Amino acid sequence: MDGDEAGPFMITYIKISPDDGGRRLDGFLRDRLSWPQGKVQRALRLKDIRCNERKTTADYRLVVGDVLRIYQGEDGAERPAPEKAPLLSLSRAERAALEGMILYEDEGLIALNKPAGVASQGGKGITRALDQMMLAWWHHQGWEGQPRLVHRLDMPTTGLIIMAKTRAVAEALSAQIREHLFTKVYEALVYGVPPKDAGVMRAPLLAHQGFVRIDPEGQEAETHWRVLNTFEDALAHLELRPKQGRMHQLRVHCMTMGHPIIGDRKYGRAEPLPLRLAAGLHLHARSVTFKNPVTGQDQTLTAPLLSPMQDSVQGLWPPSSG
Repeated sequence: MDGDEAGPFMITYIKISPDDGGRRLDGFLRDRLSWPQGKVQRALRLKDIRCNERKTTADYRLVVGDVLRIYQGEDGAERPAPEKAPLLSLSRAERAALEGMILYEDEGLIALNKPAGVASQGGKGITRALDQMMLAWWHHQGWEGQPRLVHRLDMPTTGLIIMAKTRAVAEALSAQIREHLFTKVYEALVYGVPPKDAGVMRAPLLAHQGFVRIDPEGQEAETHWRVLNTFEDALAHLELRPKQGRMHQLRVHCMTMGHPIIGDRKYGRAEPLPLRLAAGLHLHARSVTFKNPVTGQDQTLTAPLLSPMQDSVQGLWPPSSG
């Protein structure tokens, strides 16, 4: 959330994240700004709250990627004209890299295989996020509108991420996420080997200042897991199926199981493994299954492993020659 102060007024911009997609605008503002309902309603009547620079209503359902512009100032003060953020300037190599990430495209959406080290969404201190780069690439292609993130991945996490081409598709997919009809499957390499071949981890999660912990006051979170392969007693290759997709859910649940994800600097272990593994977080978003809003058909999209997962898996379990 960024504010620009000038004399008797302040403008605040808020970009809607996947965690808030689908929420009513008034409920979001009450929580985010600690405003009473009456203040929200008055600001909407005065058009002091705009969504994507358009008039909006209290019952509007937020869509991931929406930008709220909130004016706070004295009565009668002149409202400043909105300023649009400039598009990024992409190099030829960056455009080629974005095109190389594309796994699937149709009239309603684009699926990408995000590499490690790329932020899904812009924010404080992030100057070149995937959503910003895709918007610049979009306009370079001469297309109208803008792509919208449907969900996001942590910066060190690799794998499948979907962007909607239209607001209608974004709203439809956001609804599927809320109703747990948008199924995501991940792969991870973890320390140690679980005593069972499969199981379910249920532990509520509470986020505070970028860190997540298990807390009875937190949000419900459930992760189904199964062992795909093991390497002696040192590590396991797991398949992970989160039900809710909370912030850092898989990383915290694996840590709580006693098997933190290899390369996780926030929730992992400090000591190195006595193995030759690639550097970085070993977590990959492998696939998503959903109902395509354009075709109406159930669809599964899959992203091949990227480094570091790809390098480590191939090094530990090389393909047999025979």
